[in-house]
Amino acid sequence: MSTELTHTCSRCRGYKLDTNYALCPVCDVKWKEIKNPLFLCLCQYGHSRSVCLARVLHSKKQQAIAAGVGTCGEWIAPLCRRADMILILETSFKKHVPGVEQWKVVDFHVGPDRWVNPYNQELNAILKAMVEQKLKL
Repeated sequence: MSTELTHTCSRCRGYKLDTNYALCPVCDVKWKEIKNPLFLCLCQYGHSRSVCLARVLHSKKQQAIAAGVGTCGEWIAPLCRRADMILILETSFKKHVPGVEQWKVVDFHVGPDRWVNPYNQELNAILKAMVEQKLKL
């Protein structure tokens, strides 16, 4: 089996070979069953959309980090490695997630930032509905 399909489990640092089935063979944990998962919210600069999404997740007692693909530079890779789930706020941001971590990506596409403010009520309502629909939280 190709090593390009491997990733490092963020819980035990063991390896999982099948990226189509999110199960680590070392710790035998499905990512959807991880208690208290860490969500990485990625937008362009990490100031508006990702912060709003992280706040929505915090309100549901979830761990979440907001980051920007344009401002994190070399830190994107270790952040993606540590995250249990990566929530991208534009579909095109998936290209910034390292290939071995792309199985963790969930598309939360809301389009380009037209809100500018992470406290915008419209953006908050959109993301809250998406969290409930896509993550069942």
